[in-house]
Amino acid sequence: MSEPKPTKLRQIILEEIDAVLEEKDIAKPTGFEDRLRGAKSIAQSIYSGISGRWFNDYAQNIIVLAWEKYQPVSVKKALPRWLSKLVPLGHAGVAYVLPDRSLHYAEFGAYGKAIALGKGIGRTQRLMGRGSVKYDKKGKITNWNQVKRAIKRSRLMRDGFKSGQATAAILTGGDTKAMHSWVKSNVKIDDYGLLANTPFNLPIAKSRIAKKVIGGHNCASWVADALKAGDAGGFDVSFRKLFLTSPSSIVTAAVNDTDEFITRI
Repeated sequence: MSEPKPTKLRQIILEEIDAVLEEKDIAKPTGFEDRLRGAKSIAQSIYSGISGRWFNDYAQNIIVLAWEKYQPVSVKKALPRWLSKLVPLGHAGVAYVLPDRSLHYAEFGAYGKAIALGKGIGRTQRLMGRGSVKYDKKGKITNWNQVKRAIKRSRLMRDGFKSGQATAAILTGGDTKAMHSWVKSNVKIDDYGLLANTPFNLPIAKSRIAKKVIGGHNCASWVADALKAGDAGGFDVSFRKLFLTSPSSIVTAAVNDTDEFITRI
């Protein structure tokens, strides 16, 4: 992947090396070595900052996924039968590429031990290792077939793909490092509600049944918060997360730029 020529970085490195040479004390060679190590550390930090900003601004680094016809079995277990039939089908998750070119997936739902508590839990999986996702000079993924294959083979998404293809929003410009930090902090048992958290203090929300419908997150609103943490998806996602009753609507809400698009996987 081609990156901007770091001319400023080169100048800073040369200046730092000159400073080290000027202050070199032959009687204290260990001090000289320490300064050289310090110069190298500074150079690496500056270069990472330059390449990281370029990556975040232009690369296709976020894939919002939704399965329109898939309803996790856990939903049927967590809700009364009559209510589960009224719940819109669908499930949402998000895949993203970190600056080291590794691919990750994250989602939220009623899984495992969280079901018995009437809550949800976040789950994550690394799909491709460091350096695996390839880009051209414009930041577009060039090994799409490998990326799609890794997504389809994910143990977390296996049941979703059994229901059919996923709709995917391909986004650019997000800070996936910040997004990854948010995901790692929210892979835990948390309040779960099919209609997400509501700003309205309705009396019905206090009922036993309503508490299973209105909660902290559903799969789509959790993805919306992850996108928000990475400054991706724009205002539409931040505003509409409260109303994402159908998980697949997160895909259309997430696209907000001319170089972003929706496809099928």
